[in-house]
Amino acid sequence: MCVLILIFGVGTVGFAQNPAFEMFMDGGDVFGGDTFTSTAQLNVLEPAEIQGWSLSLCNNEGMIPVGAQLGADASTVKNGALPDFETTILSDDAVMSGVVICFTGCAVLSQVQNFSMLDVNYQVLAAVGQSCWVDFCTAGTPPVSTVLVINGNSVDPITSGATFLIHSPNYLIFGHGLGVVGQTANLPVLISTVRPLDGFQIAGQYDPSLMTLTSVLASGVAASAEFVALSENLEAGEIAAGLIMALDTSTDIPIGDNQEVLNLQFDVNADLGGATAPLTTPVIFVESAGTPPITNKIVDANYNETPNLVNGDIELVDFNPFV
Repeated sequence: MCVLILIFGVGTVGFAQNPAFEMFMDGGDVFGGDTFTSTAQLNVLEPAEIQGWSLSLCNNEGMIPVGAQLGADASTVKNGALPDFETTILSDDAVMSGVVICFTGCAVLSQVQNFSMLDVNYQVLAAVGQSCWVDFCTAGTPPVSTVLVINGNSVDPITSGATFLIHSPNYLIFGHGLGVVGQTANLPVLISTVRPLDGFQIAGQYDPSLMTLTSVLASGVAASAEFVALSENLEAGEIAAGLIMALDTSTDIPIGDNQEVLNLQFDVNADLGGATAPLTTPVIFVESAGTPPITNKIVDANYNETPNLVNGDIELVDFNPFV
């Protein structure tokens, strides 16, 4: 019973942080909108008789805990069996957990390294390019502190939390196009995605002395899109367009790599603004374009992100390459 009392912060006898005891989590890279697992771990660098522990893990608003379970090592800490007592509580900004290894003292924990205490599942909420973090703390009501229970006393370990950088596994790509001087040019827009998408929008830029954007057409795996539009308020050289597969979200852009979804149509100036063909001109993504401003986004229900952006180009020739 005294171990339970110590774990839940009632009448504890505390000592200064002992560097021989360390609780930590490892950071890393995660994907926007994804669910990932991070493990609270323990190093014990000197002989000890650990009867139990408690910990709280506080996270910022960039992620939310959606599940937790004992780590692989903690699941067998009682001589190969589960501990006698374990409880874990989740809130939006913290995970609180407590363990008593054996009520009768039949098992204790001594020197270990990278001992897996608790696996926590987090849902990423922050945007691609941002970060989220978790740190050991005191949280909950009654408060659950981060301590080890050794010989009936609570010992504060040193702690180190983790930071996770949010990336995107998805890509919007301006492909490689072809055009004829005094006639037309076209450029495919491609998507690589690990999740089905309801739609997307793009913002780009090209050289208006060479070409003028005239229209956008749904193509490839998005050829059946219910809505595709080019912004009506564009400055010379701007690209701003959007596509929705189905207004009722019943149809998606499928998971896949380098899938064509849009074709940009241009009129090529006869004089190329004084330039000489053949030449290759870049088409690049910009932060926003059009009025009101359109940004680069992919959309899946309530989730959206700015994916990785890959620029493209158009080759302009002064003859019909198909004759």
